[in-house]
Amino acid sequence: MRRIIFLAPLLLAALCEKPPPPKPPPPPPDPKAELTAKLDELYKALELQEPERLNEVLTADVLAYGLGNRDTFTNRDEIVESVRTELIPYGLRGDQFKRVTTSPHVQLAPGELSGWFYDFARFEQVRSGKASKFWKVRITGHAIFDAPLKLEGGIRSPKDNEEGPAPKNHWRVDALHVSFGYPDTELYAPDAAKKLKAPETAGADKPSGTEELVGLTRRMLDDIAVKVERTSESTQAVLIGTDPGDVFEGGGKFKELARPRLPELKKAAFTLKIEDGPRARMAQDGKSGWVSGVVVLRLGKPPKQQVLPAFRALWIFAVEKDLWSLVSEHQSLGLPVDLRKPAGDDEPTADGGS
Repeated sequence: MRRIIFLAPLLLAALCEKPPPPKPPPPPPDPKAELTAKLDELYKALELQEPERLNEVLTADVLAYGLGNRDTFTNRDEIVESVRTELIPYGLRGDQFKRVTTSPHVQLAPGELSGWFYDFARFEQVRSGKASKFWKVRITGHAIFDAPLKLEGGIRSPKDNEEGPAPKNHWRVDALHVSFGYPDTELYAPDAAKKLKAPETAGADKPSGTEELVGLTRRMLDDIAVKVERTSESTQAVLIGTDPGDVFEGGGKFKELARPRLPELKKAAFTLKIEDGPRARMAQDGKSGWVSGVVVLRLGKPPKQQVLPAFRALWIFAVEKDLWSLVSEHQSLGLPVDLRKPAGDDEPTADGGS
């Protein structure tokens, strides 16, 4: 009886004790961090020699340009199988690839449902019994938030489905361009056409809604002044040419160089035409999109006209002040293995075409 009397106040206090406050909801996902994580997965597919990781990085109908002239893909399964085949000899020799330096730049379109990225990644090829080789790769791409959406308190969130909660990271890359630079001195040489093979065709595919992007791309090729005018001045804009040093990080840097030279460039006798394609896509919310194709540069006029080897190009556009602006351009030559040169200490820096 005394024990009951003694415990009664304690039991009463326990019953009257206030429940703990509810835990605050988790912070919303950071879309830029999510997209950066996808780029990390892209690199891990190479480092771990696990190409199946690309299934969680790429859309099923991704457009991708790889290092070689035959590396043109419009299907994720083809990319996974091609990468697997390419990695087999390295795996048999015991070679490994390690990231030495990367500095990915990621930017989101208005609404944060699509974005683009670029990076100049340096990899070390660790070889058994031999000195390492180092490779510097130029990478650009466009990505979409590939999931049905719902709003929770005004914040976007993937919808749950019948199988359970939606995955946390739904970003997928729908256009990817990976390349090595190739010196202009060799590209403009008389024997360049014998060394450089034409890129594999990707064909034309212009879904409804992409007409404006395709039209703008053609006008930029026809008139350099249009390109200068419609290039974004954002520090996250990037323009990459075929030469290793032909790189502008920040659209303002490109405009600063090109504007004073417009009269000279307009008088120059050259033409740029899309010979294969174009292919184009628009993000689901219409805030960004891309165009790709194979382009041929012709210098001079017949009969002395010089036709340079065809190059691949990926242009990415985003809405700025209700207009489409060029935020990424990546030109490259698909190089056969014997023309791929390891990165050296004297390689030009990726800034301002130096």
